[in-house]
Amino acid sequence: MNTVPTLRQVLARDSGTALPQLLEKAAGFHPQALQQALGDELLRLCRPVGFVDRAGQVVLMAVATSCAAHEVALRKPAILQRLRGLPAFARVRDLRVCVQP
Repeated sequence: MNTVPTLRQVLARDSGTALPQLLEKAAGFHPQALQQALGDELLRLCRPVGFVDRAGQVVLMAVATSCAAHEVALRKPAILQRLRGLPAFARVRDLRVCVQP
C-alpha cells in the first residue's frame, strides 16, 4: 500500500530544489486551483497529495475507498488531462492511487 509522504519527507527529498519551484508546486495543490481543474465531482472522489518522483511526472492521488480507487483508475485519462491544465502538473504523465480512509 502506498503511503502519503509528509511535508518533511518531501522537503528532505527536494532539498536541492529552489524555494520558488517548491512554492509553484505547492500552489498547484491549493484547494481552489484543484477545484477549478478537477471540478467538484472528481475532487470529492480523489485528491492529489504529492508527487512520487522528483521529476513531477507521477502524481499520488488519495481516495477514501477501494471502490473510489477503481473509479479513479477508470477515469485516469480524464483526470490526467484536467491536472495538466495546472502549471504545477504540466509534466504529469501518470498517477498512482493510495487508499486513505
